[in-house]
Amino acid sequence: SSGAGTFGIAHLSVYSLTKAAIINLSQSLSEEFKGTALRFLTVTPGSTDTAMFRQCFPDDTPHHSPADVAQIIYRASQGELRPNDQLVIDTFYHER
Repeated sequence: SSGAGTFGIAHLSVYSLTKAAIINLSQSLSEEFKGTALRFLTVTPGSTDTAMFRQCFPDDTPHHSPADVAQIIYRASQGELRPNDQLVIDTFYHER
């Protein structure tokens, strides 16, 4: 997902809306599958060096590369990182 799912971003309203929906979907699925082996969480990587980031924020420097985000997802899958009580792993805070 994206930090835009927890804090909306001006001029990116629809993007923010869809990212919030992903967070809520993860929370709902977690409740639906409670008691099973399935686990759900959402990773919000913060500013990541992508074409979209460079286009939307040309004067800003991203904090993560796509490889950094992939590593966070892997670490979360291995249980090395735990989500907060909203089932979100905010990589901006984990990695800063």
